[in-house]
Amino acid sequence: MTFNEPWALSGFADDDGVFVPSRCLARVNPLCLAENLAIEPYIVAHHILLSHAATVQVYREKYKKNEDEKIGITLFIFWFELLSNRTIDIKASKIALDFMFGFNDDVKRRGYFAWSYLDNFQWNVGYTSRWMDPLTYGQYPRRVQNLVGDRLLKFTDNEIKLLKKSYDFIGLQYYTSYYAKPNVYVDPNFVRYKTDSHVNITPYDYNGNLIGEKAYSPWFYIFPKGIRRLLKYTKDTYDNPAIYITENGVDNNNIQPVDEALKDQFRINYYRNHTWNVFKSIKEDKVNVTGYFAWSYIDNFEWNIGYTSDLVCIT
Repeated sequence: MTFNEPWALSGFADDDGVFVPSRCLARVNPLCLAENLAIEPYIVAHHILLSHAATVQVYREKYKKNEDEKIGITLFIFWFELLSNRTIDIKASKIALDFMFGFNDDVKRRGYFAWSYLDNFQWNVGYTSRWMDPLTYGQYPRRVQNLVGDRLLKFTDNEIKLLKKSYDFIGLQYYTSYYAKPNVYVDPNFVRYKTDSHVNITPYDYNGNLIGEKAYSPWFYIFPKGIRRLLKYTKDTYDNPAIYITENGVDNNNIQPVDEALKDQFRINYYRNHTWNVFKSIKEDKVNVTGYFAWSYIDNFEWNIGYTSDLVCIT
């Protein structure tokens, strides 16, 4: 893999300032230096894409020995469930996917992997620039171009050629899903990357119901159908690429009694429901899922909640 969760660099380092180098406005994060939130995240994302494509080119031309050797990128992604069948809600869901993901016979199942060795240094949530459209088609999504305008850098003809199909597989990291509410007001005097989509991601529907059961992390809601819908969307939108689910798992707090933690029914249910949806995506939707990793062995240090979140499977 060339990059793991590139949106973390373009959004949480250059908009929220959660990650180093903490480039954002003081009104967003008082610990930040004053920078241009309307432009910088897009510059970072743009050059991540180009560096990925250049790395893939070097690998393919100088180091790849046979067709079994693969290179790709892994993307953290939410699924955005429709709030209703109204046109504005359908559009909001598509725009949310554009900003986070696009920046948009039975399949032979080649393998099944349980992610079971190391837990990660987990990020927080947020929007990111489009990834999959440039990597597949050489251009940012039209909806993103229209909303961001001249602040979005343009690719040269040579860069477009370099970007197109610059992966052998896509890694998807799925944990949770949200709704996308349309027509969010944006302060014209405070243009920033995180509000360019004009949608608000929320776990609540119009009736105030949560999209799914709450996990431990403040951003985490359990919605197993989301992983199947995300896989189907990826197949239909990006020419059915080879997909590895490079992360999937659920956390809970670390103060459970040992007897309760050993039963681990909460996590068992999560994996049962999610792997079932992955199986259905392979058998019924014909998605080219080539591997699945369950996050399960060693707990991680998270940016905002330290070691209080357990992601391990107890066996």
